Amino acid sequence: MLLFTSCTPVPSTRDISDAALLQYSSESFDKEEMMDKHVVLGRNHGIIVVADFPCSDICPMGTARVIHYEVPLSRCSEIGGVEQGVRYGMVMARYCLPKVLADKHR
Repeated sequence: MLLFTSCTPVPSTRDISDAALLQYSSESFDKEEMMDKHVVLGRNHGIIVVADFPCSDICPMGTARVIHYEVPLSRCSEIGGVEQGVRYGMVMARYCLPKVLADKHR
């Protein structure tokens, strides 16, 4: 149903629901194709949400998908996000996650 398989950004004004974010976060992806990509998914609750595909250790097999709000961490709670550490490989990085996805990264 969702067409986020390419890395072509969609207009940042497109709304994306919590349900759509959950669905997208559960779908598989090609780790080699998506490694180091940055994809604008749209606006969730009025805030731009993106998917980054970092790789830290054994690339491209170690590519992770991190879906997060594109805001400074200092504004995360203000906009209704959840600041949380996300581990991928040997790296732990902090992101502002949509509430609906925060539990997926614990």
